[in-house]
Amino acid sequence: EAAQRTLDRALEAVPKRKHVKLISKFALTEYRQGSAERGKTLMEGVVSSYPKRIDLWSVYVDMEMKHGGPAAARAVLERVVTVK
Repeated sequence: EAAQRTLDRALEAVPKRKHVKLISKFALTEYRQGSAERGKTLMEGVVSSYPKRIDLWSVYVDMEMKHGGPAAARAVLERVVTVK
């Protein structure tokens, strides 16, 4: 898919320390452009890799609230509070 190739090229172009921010921004774009499932997959990968980054969880919860509804947002919040 073109979006995946674009993300791959962008990741090659930016320093590694900016990858998390880039992926999360890309996920937000996917959510907003109507591909919520793709955005969710990207956010799942990011929060799995960086489970203590509350800012990422917050973005994820916001997007789930807007696109998945209260039940989806609640499920994500319940996961956040169990992270050690």
